[in-house]
Amino acid sequence: MLIPKRKYSLLILLLGCSLLLSGCLSSLLSKQSPQNFNEQLYIDARLGFAVKHPLDWQRLQIPVSSPQYRADTVRWRIKDPEQKNHDAGEMLIRSRPADPRVSLPDLLSSYLSSKPELKTSQVESFNHPSGPALKLLGHDDKLGRLAIALKGQKRDFIISLEFPSDHFEELLPIFQDIINTFVEVVKPATPQ
Repeated sequence: MLIPKRKYSLLILLLGCSLLLSGCLSSLLSKQSPQNFNEQLYIDARLGFAVKHPLDWQRLQIPVSSPQYRADTVRWRIKDPEQKNHDAGEMLIRSRPADPRVSLPDLLSSYLSSKPELKTSQVESFNHPSGPALKLLGHDDKLGRLAIALKGQKRDFIISLEFPSDHFEELLPIFQDIINTFVEVVKPATPQ
């Protein structure tokens, strides 16, 4: 009778270990931070770029008759994460044919000339996968701003994200992820 008791004890021990491991596994899975937003890919072949952004951001449809309309610009409304129905910020991507005579600082300065003056800012150069870039991070009276000037193969780009200063730092990692997903879409050369 000792042998069946040992088998029974071993079976209980294995069952207990498997329950313990499944409890630990579910605990580990719940501690992993799930992505707290769904993404969507936006591709604009005419302006030569693709980017992923949160699904709840809405692309603005600006009428051609509006003074704010620009054929070289795509804009999105950024929802406030705390107040789901409240628009709080904006993302803008501007694209124009590459001009070797225009430097990165000139490209960034040209864009910023129409914006309110920043109280604080820092500018640094970095290599984006699509080309050399300048990153400006700053704040004015109300908004935080992340602006990227990028020189691609065929086009020059401005990527700008503006959000109220009090929540800007919270969203900065999401903004940085968006910048990392940005790619230039280069049309293949036509055979001659």
